[in-house]
Amino acid sequence: MGASPSRGKSVRQWCCENERAALLAQELENGVDEDGEGVQYHSIVQFSTAEYFATEDEGCANIDIVRFGDCSNAAQVNYSTADGSAKAGSDYQHAEGVLHFQPEELLRTISVPISKDDFWESTLEFKVVLTRPRQTRLGNHLYICTVHVIDDDSFPTNKYSKDVRDMDSILEVSGVGLLLEYIKLCMAQKAVRQATFKYLFMEQVKSLYFVLTLYLQVYLVDTVLRNLPPEERVGPMSQLIVPHRETTAIIVALMYVFPFGLVHLVDQWKLALGIPGLGRKFLQANLLRKFLNYPEEIRNSVSAGEIVMGMTRDVGQVVKMYMKVLAFLGGLGKASLTLGFILNRNKMASIPLSIFPLILGLFLLGRSKRLDTATRNMLDAQDDLVATVNDAVTNYRLIADFKLDAYTVAYYEDTIVRYNKTAKELGVIMQNTAFMPPWLMTILTGIYMVYGVFQVRSLGGWISLGTYLATMNAFKDMGGQVGEMFMELAQVVQLMGALKRLTFYLNQPTDLIRRMEVNRARRKLGRDAYTGRTGNSVGVDSKGHAIWGVDTVPLKLSQVKFSFCNANGQRQEVLRSINKSFPQGRLYGFIGDKHCGKATLLKLLGQVLVPAADCQVFVPPHLRILHVSRDVKIMNQSFLKNLIFDQPMEKIGGIERVRRVCEVAGFQPKVLAALEEDEDTHIQGVAQQSWVDHLSMTDYARLNLARALLMNPECLVMQMPLQAFGATEGLRLMSVLHKHVRDRGLGFPSHSQKDRRVRTAFVSISHGDLCCEADNVFEVSSTRGLVPVSFDRNILK
Repeated sequence: MGASPSRGKSVRQWCCENERAALLAQELENGVDEDGEGVQYHSIVQFSTAEYFATEDEGCANIDIVRFGDCSNAAQVNYSTADGSAKAGSDYQHAEGVLHFQPEELLRTISVPISKDDFWESTLEFKVVLTRPRQTRLGNHLYICTVHVIDDDSFPTNKYSKDVRDMDSILEVSGVGLLLEYIKLCMAQKAVRQATFKYLFMEQVKSLYFVLTLYLQVYLVDTVLRNLPPEERVGPMSQLIVPHRETTAIIVALMYVFPFGLVHLVDQWKLALGIPGLGRKFLQANLLRKFLNYPEEIRNSVSAGEIVMGMTRDVGQVVKMYMKVLAFLGGLGKASLTLGFILNRNKMASIPLSIFPLILGLFLLGRSKRLDTATRNMLDAQDDLVATVNDAVTNYRLIADFKLDAYTVAYYEDTIVRYNKTAKELGVIMQNTAFMPPWLMTILTGIYMVYGVFQVRSLGGWISLGTYLATMNAFKDMGGQVGEMFMELAQVVQLMGALKRLTFYLNQPTDLIRRMEVNRARRKLGRDAYTGRTGNSVGVDSKGHAIWGVDTVPLKLSQVKFSFCNANGQRQEVLRSINKSFPQGRLYGFIGDKHCGKATLLKLLGQVLVPAADCQVFVPPHLRILHVSRDVKIMNQSFLKNLIFDQPMEKIGGIERVRRVCEVAGFQPKVLAALEEDEDTHIQGVAQQSWVDHLSMTDYARLNLARALLMNPECLVMQMPLQAFGATEGLRLMSVLHKHVRDRGLGFPSHSQKDRRVRTAFVSISHGDLCCEADNVFEVSSTRGLVPVSFDRNILK
């Protein structure tokens, strides 16, 4: 059924090569034996849950593979790891092998070694894949799982780990120290480290060319253009390359011109190294991963403008700062070679050049605090500007309906004025700073021009005219070079504000440790259920549908409570001591007053919120949970992509199932027509959003419903899915949800229904007359907990 993933191969590449083989093994939940003959096996093998967690300190990730159904026979299955954002060899050790299940053996555990290092990375993931089942069959979905590797290091390193949790503390951290730690982090990445060394080497090639031009200038003036007597021609610099001066001059010109071609190539090779791209990818990908793992309260406290500017501006400026440091180091090499030339030809000229960087360094040191403050003020104003634009674009309909155009534009203009003021202040500081090196170099050059002319031999001095002229050029070029280095450092100081802001975002706490604890508790309870009496039982219900032992394991709430922080910083209790068991295979409805805790309860069931440590929300780990909020979000992609996202069409059930589900959801023909277009454009990846123009307000709610039904989770949790509909249409769609539960999925062939796993759904209900389609209805109360509601189904209908 396909080879195992090769070492280091990404899961995307592997899945593309093996998707068809894996899907054949799962089609209609039938098995295929080694000889390729169709065999109906009565057991499946899969991972115990879709996600696993491990920390670097633990050293390994333990992953459970379970067998459900009739396990009276022996079985085998292959497993192998596949790269995601975590890479084999650096973040974890590749593992592959064959698992042998003995008769009645229901669970096996494999361990994947995790690599430990002291360098920061956000949480990384890799995959583990099951292939080639023998005497069993793969689960339809959990033949692949994700392992999250939690990193406990601080960005950029652990040196300031105690000072990077809040912005006030970060602002007190030394910018230079933080920059040095960031450079260490960059050097810890092999690709960046190698590219950096190559970059610095190429910079010195350019520096050598500059020194070559200085010596060529001295040689041209003192040797080629002067007719020295033989007794003064001492050393190679005083000898003609060939006997003829004209030919020697041509050779000197060629030595000046042709190496410049190498300088051009060097700059092209530097660009090809792609150091900025490597830095941006590392920071932007890790910032997005970090943001997605924030606790909900932190994620809600960060505005869209802050994240967008962090991803684009702040990351770009931090990468730019790193490149400025490399440019400074490259300039330092050139300045050192130039200083060596001057010391070799005219030692006295080195005195003003030594004073030059000292004065500039002291000036920049005194300027740094003012520059840092002005930069932070400008960045804050820029964030406000972006947030105002984002607010206006997002709320266009509100602005248009309430005639808020003038108010919105006036507020935006005030934001622009604040930004322009801070940008002007920063511009004045940077301009005055930029003029410091030219002023200082002009004064020092003028002093040497007067002093050095008396050192020329024709005026009784000891240096040649060529040396004097070359020294003047060296003065000019080195002054420019030191001035550029000074401005590189000034811009580094200016950009440190972006590094501190990024440090704040990348060191915000996540809820991954708590999710890991909940995940492991859930798996432990699941193992107890799988290995008990019900673990391998097989039976049928009244409709002839297969019932396995795991289908009888209920969802449980034990001493569930939850509270939020109110505006005054006090904890406000929403749920209190809820204890309830929910058998699988039912549609549960929740009603209640506003702010009674319905949404919170559903978020706990949907694994959106993490329960407190002293309470338990148990959902059998083999169940795939899908939580759908009441808000409808649309991606800038086609209608089809907005329905199935990244899922393979074969796993969804084909385009015909997509069409059937959309029809059942109630989309009008003009919306369904977008599916026909997508059948051609989906392959080409063409994103069309013209279909959005055809959506009514109720179609937005239908979109959420269709997405949930197409994903076909075993446990579906939906927040107010029918609030947008009237009583008649709401009742019809509630019956659609009930059919999804009753038929174990909607839109699949009827002959495979008996072998599909049971479905369970939890929905909050806005209309009391929708209760008639629910199997059980509960009232959620912040004081009384979860109260069963009795009703006459016939009267409601």
